[in-house]
Amino acid sequence: MASFAETTEGQFDALFNTPCVGCLLPHTDAPATACRRRTHRNFSPGITRVSAAGFSAYSAAKSAVEILTLYMVKELAGRGITANTVVLL
Repeated sequence: MASFAETTEGQFDALFNTPCVGCLLPHTDAPATACRRRTHRNFSPGITRVSAAGFSAYSAAKSAVEILTLYMVKELAGRGITANTVVLL
């Protein structure tokens, strides 16, 4: 990992694209998938709860996943879909 000042735009994009876009894309067609799957689980490591040098961009991306899950709970509830974040410690 790189420090915040050393993180390039490409690294930052890669850190956000994989976890955040990966959480969002399955629900762009949520009406079609809702009848097959009633729950959505996102995964996040426990690193977002502590600060360690060199992990700022990574932790920001994982924190974004946790906040995105909170919004998924509210927005998908009307379709009977639950959302949870599983924190890996």
